Amino acid sequence: MGCEVMEIKLQNLFSLIPAAVLASGLVASYTSLQAQATETTSDVRELTEDVEKIEDQVQELQNKMTRSEIQLETAVDDISEVKGDTRAILNLLQRQPTRD
Repeated sequence: MGCEVMEIKLQNLFSLIPAAVLASGLVASYTSLQAQATETTSDVRELTEDVEKIEDQVQELQNKMTRSEIQLETAVDDISEVKGDTRAILNLLQRQPTRD
């Protein structure tokens, strides 16, 4: 009878092996997923910081572009004014009698 009890316990032990393998696989999978989640969270933080830096750079470039447009408009206005003054001077010079 002692041998039968030992055989039953051994069979019970062998029947637990698949459950133990499954449990260890689940723990390993959870650990792997947890590590991936942590890495993904870190990547998201880094990308968020990168996006914020790029947004700042875009804003700075837009400000520079606005200043350049204003400078260009001012230069065009100045050139138009100089052209008008030049025409007025040329008209005055053409109206004066020549001295020979």
